[in-house]
Amino acid sequence: MDPNANLTEQRRLIAKLSDPLSPLYDEQDRQADLGRIVDLAQALDQWISKGGFLPDAWNPRKAGRCTTVSTLNKCRCTQDAGHDGPHVWF
Repeated sequence: MDPNANLTEQRRLIAKLSDPLSPLYDEQDRQADLGRIVDLAQALDQWISKGGFLPDAWNPRKAGRCTTVSTLNKCRCTQDAGHDGPHVWF
């Protein structure tokens, strides 16, 4: 399984379902999209639970979030993220 593709598809479907400006589609298609999100979420949960790697967007080192803390308890990002958080404490 590709966790990156899984998360991308989940996000696409969620955006489609939650966008009030998107064209309306019939209830059968809506139910199919909801079912697909459930399937994707279960597959990703099983993947991670069995030791699989996180999607890049959830990996602090790849997503540009803080991964270390200085002795002054300030963010030292591993990448130039240009932010004050969120901080990931290790």
